[in-house]
Amino acid sequence: MSGAVSRQLHVLLLALSLAAMVSFVFWGGTAQAE
Repeated sequence: MSGAVSRQLHVLLLALSLAAMVSFVFWGGTAQAE
């Protein structure tokens, strides 16, 4: 169970990091567009 929780937490952290990077790029793109 501990391994499953650790894997879920790792995937969640990875998804959060990816979302943050995409959001940062999106905001940067819109800022440059304007």
